[in-house]
Amino acid sequence: MSSHTTFSYKNAEELRTDAQDKGLSLPWADDLSVLAETVRVGGKSAPNRFAVLPVEGRDANLDGTPSALTFRRYRRYAAGGSGLIHFEAVAFSPRGRASDGQLLLTPSTAATIKELLDAVREEAWKKNGHTPLCYIQLQESGRYTKASGMPPRIVVRLPEFDRRAGVAEDAPIVSDEELDDIRRQFVDAAVLAHEIGFDGVDVKACHRYLTSELLAAHTRNGRYGGSYENRVRMVLESMDEVRERIPDPNFHIVSRFNLYDAIAWPFGWGVAQKEMLEPDLSEPLRLLGQMRDRGVAYVSTTCGTPYGRAWVNRPFDRHIPGSPAAPEHPLEGVCRGIALTGQAQKAYPEVPMAGFGYSWLREHIPNVAAGIVSEGGASFVGLGRELLAYPEVPNDILRGIPVDRTKLCVTCSLCSEIMAHGGVAGCYVRDRQEYDKFLRQYRAQGREL
Repeated sequence: MSSHTTFSYKNAEELRTDAQDKGLSLPWADDLSVLAETVRVGGKSAPNRFAVLPVEGRDANLDGTPSALTFRRYRRYAAGGSGLIHFEAVAFSPRGRASDGQLLLTPSTAATIKELLDAVREEAWKKNGHTPLCYIQLQESGRYTKASGMPPRIVVRLPEFDRRAGVAEDAPIVSDEELDDIRRQFVDAAVLAHEIGFDGVDVKACHRYLTSELLAAHTRNGRYGGSYENRVRMVLESMDEVRERIPDPNFHIVSRFNLYDAIAWPFGWGVAQKEMLEPDLSEPLRLLGQMRDRGVAYVSTTCGTPYGRAWVNRPFDRHIPGSPAAPEHPLEGVCRGIALTGQAQKAYPEVPMAGFGYSWLREHIPNVAAGIVSEGGASFVGLGRELLAYPEVPNDILRGIPVDRTKLCVTCSLCSEIMAHGGVAGCYVRDRQEYDKFLRQYRAQGREL
């Protein structure tokens, strides 16, 4: 393991040599044509291999409807050319919102969420002549519930993360009956998503939100903890109930899925029992197989959690002040994510998967992504914060236009930092004109940048 450093490669040769010197496998291809290929997904087609990852903006109105800023963000994604747009974490109950700025899907907000979806499809067709696949991610925030007046909900005690999230030591554990009710609310919201016209719903199991945390609930008693079968119950029963309520085969069940948590066993998922940063995919691959057997159409892979393990799922140059610094070189994180996604994709090649963590690579994203796809290590190039900064990068790559280095994400973590302190997520470097007012508000709080 090498020490953390910032991106400083002058050219592709320096990057590839450094990866080789570190003993890392960094796929590479000079021919980028594979990125323009149509991808078959559950009986439908994505027009290319670029996928917008579900990056939460926290710019919704107080009632959970999308604001003008939300509409702007998604229109930019649509115009940028991606073949799949994975809508960000949307709460399905006011009780489970991560913040007062999180989108909320209920009968009272559904019409406005539909307007957002329609705007995305209209913009994509107008600018690119295609319609992207559009999935909605539904979320119960669990310990990261931060909406006004809503205390966090925990399914297991985890001291490090409890302290970080402000969970009281005597906070009650969510009961099995409450979890049953959460699952029913999720399924009701999935039915709404189908009525609105989304291509599918995400049974989210990542980043240590409630369903993800249940996967690692080794220390929990009851029907949702302890054994493997109990820990995966929420994921699989949610999928089964969605399909029972929505038999339409054109409505996809998908998942944003943690391959491993980078949290020491017995509190982590996909980790070896002896070493925190040593992945063990035996259980994640088993669950992916069960998802495949249920007809899951698409999986967006990820790892870690932004709450204390951010370097694992989004390697960066600068960490958020007050959060743990990365204990490794960012390239190690990038290559670990590539390798783990590749292991999952090759185990289940019939389920198209999107990789993650590419933004740190800057102008080398196209070649690495083409190499990954060419080797069968992923079906989609998943981009998150990169598209906050440079939403049109998929179109530039697909049209043979050199990537503009002055538009690229610099992995400064400002988007996450300001969001964590109650602001909205946007690119405070490349989209400064739009977000400068939020930057000034943040500075007025006396915070150091």
